[in-house]
Amino acid sequence: MNEEYRDIIERAVSTAVQAAIGVTAGMSMADMDMDAMMLVGTVAVSAGASVLKGAVAQKLVGDDSASLVTLKRDPKTGRFMSTKKKKKG
Repeated sequence: MNEEYRDIIERAVSTAVQAAIGVTAGMSMADMDMDAMMLVGTVAVSAGASVLKGAVAQKLVGDDSASLVTLKRDPKTGRFMSTKKKKKG
């Protein structure tokens, strides 16, 4: 599987898990009741929004990441590196 798609899928799954935890916690704190299909729908919309954002970010930024932050790769490892300049001191 392409690294770009793995990045987007990882972010979508992470968003889905976070949404499920957030909705479940919010329902218990607000003493609300939501059926399972409503929870699945909420999680699916959140994950879908994450996929859409990742795809748009790849086109806007132009690197292989689903992030809106521009990253460059380490030529030795192929991993993404921070573009921040380190302060001399």
